[in-house]
Amino acid sequence: MKPAISDIEAGLVELLREMTAEWDLDLDEIGPHTLLSKDLCFTSIDALNLMASIDMKYSRRLNYESLILADGKYVEDLSVTDIARFVHNHFDDEVGDEPEPM
Repeated sequence: MKPAISDIEAGLVELLREMTAEWDLDLDEIGPHTLLSKDLCFTSIDALNLMASIDMKYSRRLNYESLILADGKYVEDLSVTDIARFVHNHFDDEVGDEPEPM
């Protein structure tokens, strides 16, 4: 059953708290409007780790290309809500086991 966006947001906040627990961030709270790059100082590697954690948490293999690319360019930043909506909207999408050749 597909989780509600609010439940996905709560799960993402939990994952982000775990990931950033030992970082020296000047941040009061992680919430729906928290931005990965601006607020949490995420690097591309951190984003990949988050995506892998999301896949593991929900036992899914999501294709994040449409989340991180818009009109062929990388998206500057993503909020917790942006990611939650993506996960919700693509929760039941099937992704093959093998990457497609370029």
